[in-house]
Amino acid sequence: MVVLNYTIDADDKIQIPTKVTMPKRNTIQWTRVTLLAEKALPGDDVFARMNRAFGIVALRTSNRQIFEQACLRDDLDMISIDTSERLAFDLDPMYVQKAMDNHIYFEVCYAPGIRDTSQRSHLYQVGQALQPCAKQRRLIISSEALQPSEIRYPFDIFYFARSLGLANDEAKATYGETPGELIQRAHKRKIAAKEAAVTANGG
Repeated sequence: MVVLNYTIDADDKIQIPTKVTMPKRNTIQWTRVTLLAEKALPGDDVFARMNRAFGIVALRTSNRQIFEQACLRDDLDMISIDTSERLAFDLDPMYVQKAMDNHIYFEVCYAPGIRDTSQRSHLYQVGQALQPCAKQRRLIISSEALQPSEIRYPFDIFYFARSLGLANDEAKATYGETPGELIQRAHKRKIAAKEAAVTANGG
């Protein structure tokens, strides 16, 4: 499976394509947008347009207020935590649970921890704070690799997840079952949204 990620800065003028075209390949392909928001969370119309254009909608922020607002949304698939620098606030377990209740997944990326020892410390800090997400199958471990040498084999990811305190089945799920469940959930949510829109328009 190939997931093509687009990054949009919410603090600039937001331009969202009406349709994303993927190159033709003999593999399953999916699109994702990661919204970077530090000053304010965009309105519902922006999220609606992102959901129409992309398969998965993710958000990344270092702002506590925006993080807490994002945890309460029902049109967001994933919150990605930046591990390249120390998070400016502690992850509130109450809001993390609210996000999971809204079927929002959490993502941590291991490649920053490969590049720098201080970033590795940030990675472990965030990963351990998100342990409860793994128990509820809401934690995804991705690479965010900038070059091929930063990509790790599944057994490397497994042992990293185990070092966070996850059980064997929880560790395997972070790069196996859970990403697939996220895609299925995002797909079902978008179908339901389209059907609701048709009903609202009298279709």
